Amino acid sequence: MHPGDGTNALALSQLRGATTMAGGTMTFTDFFGAMVGRVGSQMSEANNAVDRQQAAVQTIQSLQQQTSAVSTDEETIALNQSQNAYAAAARYIATVQSMAQTLLDMVATSY
Repeated sequence: MHPGDGTNALALSQLRGATTMAGGTMTFTDFFGAMVGRVGSQMSEANNAVDRQQAAVQTIQSLQQQTSAVSTDEETIALNQSQNAYAAAARYIATVQSMAQTLLDMVATSY
């Protein structure tokens, strides 16, 4: 091996089709595609959960507006639901960031 002889480039090109990820069952491309798919699916699930929470909050707010007196119980419920939706979204973002960092670390260490 001599500097500039292309040995490293050849080794990298051979990794393209090598099953080195997921216990030797997936290529880098397959693994990355599966990871992106999982992240997309989890993001969709989280967005759906947030949408459901927002719909519930809107329903409660609408019902509250229909009554003449302000109910502290209803306000507390709406506040708790909003806090839960925010907390769920924050946990989801933290998980996605952690997964992305792990993937980047795995790719970086393989070179």
